[in-house]
Amino acid sequence: MNYAELFQCLHQHDVRYLICGGLALNLHGVPRMTADVDIILDLHSENLKKFETCASKLNYKLTIPVKFGDVADDEKRKELIQSKNLIALSFYNYDKNFLVLDVLIDFPIAFDEMWGQKAIRNNGGSEIYLVSIDHLIKLKEYSNRIQDQQDIYFLSKIKNAK
Repeated sequence: MNYAELFQCLHQHDVRYLICGGLALNLHGVPRMTADVDIILDLHSENLKKFETCASKLNYKLTIPVKFGDVADDEKRKELIQSKNLIALSFYNYDKNFLVLDVLIDFPIAFDEMWGQKAIRNNGGSEIYLVSIDHLIKLKEYSNRIQDQQDIYFLSKIKNAK
């Protein structure tokens, strides 16, 4: 799975994002198979427009018929979460036929708090941003699926080893 082009585009357009799923686990040192990239965006309109520019440039398209910009509005986002039971909006890359990008819209921690404590990794000359181990644990606790419970166990071991 090669997402280097995606992260390079996000970096070039100054998109405020944080990797938060299985890829974040891998980058923090927990080996886990994942078929997609999960990110959290700063949900301000300007940042969402920058993200949409990257998504369009790389041929990522929303997989369901919603207006992506609606997630900037708290009420519209809550409506998507409650009425459609959405926790993320998926983007699919029709050129590559296998690249899936999920943008979380339901998360329990303020983006600015997570951004202030983000971890940074180098990706071929550009930075990539991921949630801290502490915030990743909180996100996993919030989701609370069986896989999340296992992820919390391994993240806690890594955190305690530091």
